[in-house]
Amino acid sequence: MQINAPISHHPEITRVTEKKLPSISIIIPVYNEEKRIERGLNRTLSFCQLAGWDYEIIVASEGSRDETVELVKKNFQPNERIKLLTGSKRLGKGGSIKNAIKSVSKEYLAYMDVDLSADPSEFTRLLAHSDNYDIVLGSRIIRGDLAPIERPIARTIFSFMYSTSFRILFHTNIRDPQCGFKIFRKDFADTLFSTVTTNGFAFDSEVIAQAISLGASIKEIPIVWKHKSYSKISIPRQIMLMGKDLLSIRYRILMDTYNKNVKMNREAVR
Repeated sequence: MQINAPISHHPEITRVTEKKLPSISIIIPVYNEEKRIERGLNRTLSFCQLAGWDYEIIVASEGSRDETVELVKKNFQPNERIKLLTGSKRLGKGGSIKNAIKSVSKEYLAYMDVDLSADPSEFTRLLAHSDNYDIVLGSRIIRGDLAPIERPIARTIFSFMYSTSFRILFHTNIRDPQCGFKIFRKDFADTLFSTVTTNGFAFDSEVIAQAISLGASIKEIPIVWKHKSYSKISIPRQIMLMGKDLLSIRYRILMDTYNKNVKMNREAVR
């Protein structure tokens, strides 16, 4: 069964379709998502077909132990628009996405969550700016003319604290680096993701931090986002892990910059 939904409520799609239709690879990392994979894939396929894009959907399932892979094979293959990547070892979200990038064949690559916290139609908002930036990312914090996102107060406070810490550490105005809804130019993404080493909770933040260090042009766009009540990790543990990862990312970038400067100085002396 396919879930069809109108796209006319997204004015940005007019701006996208006025130029060349997007050529886009959408990566959906999954781990034990048997309860959500069918709905998520049906909706993504439906929207991309309605929009008339040149697209492919890459399902990256690394280490899933439930029926996720079997459901994709049974209900969505063969389908030339869907690539299924599997492996026995759990790589984490970051590892799954980095592995999937090797299979990307389109001009732009994007990734999203299978639970449809952000509907795939939200990519039209990002694609309206993709010609002018290396990265366009969705934001749950910047709202523009969109309604505020309803979510628990503890989650809102955590998001604010994390956003503030990121901006201070990496000297940027990016408000929501952790949003898992992003689009990249493929040629830039190949370089960018080769520098990213975090595979866990702070993966999205390192992607943006490394992009900043590479001098990338980045645009942050408000998107419609629906908070999902389930969570695989508690907020206190998330704070601990992400805080540790943020400091580790900052240290690595500083050391990389230092080592590059030392190398350049040595070569200049020769």
